[in-house]
Amino acid sequence: MRLDQAAMAIRDATEKGIRTYSTGDLARILQEPRRGPKLTGTITRLVNAGYLTRVMRGVYIAGGVSDIPPARRLERLREAIGVFRRHELTIEALETAASQHGVVSQYYMRKVSCITTGRS
Repeated sequence: MRLDQAAMAIRDATEKGIRTYSTGDLARILQEPRRGPKLTGTITRLVNAGYLTRVMRGVYIAGGVSDIPPARRLERLREAIGVFRRHELTIEALETAASQHGVVSQYYMRKVSCITTGRS
């Protein structure tokens, strides 16, 4: 898919409230086969142009991290974790939760530790 068409499709999805995407979500939005060089190439072009940011393997967010207000970044990271292990139980680690609520003195900068019931 051409970059301008792909960017418009991402923009439309973002306007509908979809901000975090798995590779499968992008295949549906971009109307491309789920696997193969065509989808990979389109995603790579979108990332290089700044329309998407890779958060973790197979998970992308619309725009860049700098576009997200600092107060919303943790929420978006949790969204990405949910997309990464969709349909699996995801549990935030005790240390991360305790740090965020000020129970422990350690502060985890831009990191969230989670466990899931899914397999890699």
